[in-house]
Amino acid sequence: IRTAAAEPLAALKNGVVVPVVNTDTVFADTVSTVLSGVPAAVAQAVSPTATAAIAPADAVSGAQSDSIDPASATTLLINAVEKLRTDGAALAMQSADPASVRGLVLGAAAMTAAQAVAAASSLTYASQDDAILSRDRLLAMLDALVDDIETLAATSGANIPVSGMLGAVRDSKAAITADISERLGRLPAVVSVAVPRAMSAWLVAYAVAGDTPDTVESVWADMVVRNGLRQPAVTGPGTVKMLKQAQAS
Repeated sequence: IRTAAAEPLAALKNGVVVPVVNTDTVFADTVSTVLSGVPAAVAQAVSPTATAAIAPADAVSGAQSDSIDPASATTLLINAVEKLRTDGAALAMQSADPASVRGLVLGAAAMTAAQAVAAASSLTYASQDDAILSRDRLLAMLDALVDDIETLAATSGANIPVSGMLGAVRDSKAAITADISERLGRLPAVVSVAVPRAMSAWLVAYAVAGDTPDTVESVWADMVVRNGLRQPAVTGPGTVKMLKQAQAS
């Protein structure tokens, strides 16, 4: 991630020189490019052939060697949005010009959220539960942005049109919901399997998957990760979450 975001991080560190006269959009455009550079680089590196949601291609790394796991990138960007929101709210309370602070932070958070959605589009899901969890995380992030937009609109001195941004966020929520709903029908459910006594996780996997070696191995691997089994040689007694296996025809 550091490699992918090296150039935009340097630009962010250097900052933007405030012009003596600000009569056009050059300063605002430059600030937007700098703020969007890091999240755009992270999203671009998830899939080097894809185009990031914000920022020109020459503003991001996107080299094949910079490839980032989409789950890690999505989590990083969602966490960054929350960090921006939390720190921005604190700064606005301390500022003599809270409207300007909220407007700037909202812009940065919105651009980062857009990249989180872009990164999430490369995710694959092992189960319906995994897809629903991802959907809910993205929707919660966007709901928080709606709250911030409404807070900005109600802030004294904030002469910023927000209807377009609200519409874009709502469109994103609808698209995410539709995408995950379409995928759910092709994904297995997660079921709870009772383990009556302490036993090897391999025995549980065999009991669920049958005697097909490839299937047993994949079921075992998913069970270990899904349940956080630190010592998979022994599991139970209790309940473990496992992918529901398709019934043989």
